[in-house]
Amino acid sequence: MQLPHDGRTGGVGPGHCGVEIGHLEPDEHAIAPDLVEIGERTVVVVGAVVVELQDDLALVEELFVLVAAVTALETDDVAVEAARRGDVADHEHRLGPDGRHAPSSRARPDLARRSPVRSDAVADTLRLATWNLWWRHGDLDARAPAILTTLRTVDPDVIGLQEACSRDPDQMEWLHTELDRHVVAAPGDGEDRYTIVNAIASRWPILDSDWRFLDVGEMPKHRTVLWARIDTPHGPWDVFTTHLSHGFDQSALRARQLDEIAAWVGEIRSASAGTALPPVLVGDLNAVPDSDEIRRMTGRSAPAVEGLVFTDAWEHAGDGDGVTYSDANPYVNDSAWPERRLDYVMVSWPRQRPNGNPVFVERFGLDPIDDTTASDHWGIAADLAVSPVAPDR
Repeated sequence: MQLPHDGRTGGVGPGHCGVEIGHLEPDEHAIAPDLVEIGERTVVVVGAVVVELQDDLALVEELFVLVAAVTALETDDVAVEAARRGDVADHEHRLGPDGRHAPSSRARPDLARRSPVRSDAVADTLRLATWNLWWRHGDLDARAPAILTTLRTVDPDVIGLQEACSRDPDQMEWLHTELDRHVVAAPGDGEDRYTIVNAIASRWPILDSDWRFLDVGEMPKHRTVLWARIDTPHGPWDVFTTHLSHGFDQSALRARQLDEIAAWVGEIRSASAGTALPPVLVGDLNAVPDSDEIRRMTGRSAPAVEGLVFTDAWEHAGDGDGVTYSDANPYVNDSAWPERRLDYVMVSWPRQRPNGNPVFVERFGLDPIDDTTASDHWGIAADLAVSPVAPDR
């Protein structure tokens, strides 16, 4: 694919190119664009900005973002030099100039390296995560401090948790008091017979929440999906979390469970039309990316709800295979099928660009804390692009 010629831009071909945008030329104050082909996608990379060229109608909008990015590069020599060197002076948690949460370079070194040169069109991110806490298994007394330390380091704005304890200990209260989070859990309403729950913990207040049981065939009801509407600085955000059935042979059951979830997401999306932030689903889906049930969610086969599919954040912005259940974990012993990616951050589509586009994804929980691994699953954290907050918010 080539960018249109208008006397200011040069032709573009696969690989590195010295494209001129406006009056800028690549020098010590600018980072030259690259055209990179990833599978069937073609993206333009200028510093930290990744622009996917999807179709001709999108070119004008995408090029506008690209020009804004290069202009930002020209006006921030210090940030550009830091990005070129790959270092950042501030390695501590920080707030942006407007008091909102800003990315932690300690938890996200790659994002921190890139963030100074992002376009004004992608001025903020929301950090969304998922983690299976492994209930009371293993030595929970030893694991609990490792869980807390890990969550403090990752510092998600919103996280979906699976296999959390509702009592003995009450991890909902624990998350509230130790991490100052707003928390909801499912099952609720007196249905919590097994003390193992899904939960959503948020930096910001929770405006509304609900939950539903999922199809489990002939088994007693125990699988749930939990929904919470979060009051973010960017407007309300609908977040869903779940933990699906785990049997190797239960693909069809998981597909039915995801169909139920997709239908509910569709209902919420229709009821909140006009909301800037797209609904998201996080959780331990107990399914690998090429399974029938995940393919249905990501649009590789007919979706459960017409006009609703999901971006798999790891596929979009992760590095490597993204395995979350691994025999490298000391708790995964003699598994019949280790080395699987089972945990997901998914963002619904269609959505208003750039809101919800994954810009950075990482696993967490891999490193022991005081010789203790926190859980039998690695977690997934994704930084999602959002448009700048309006001045009156």
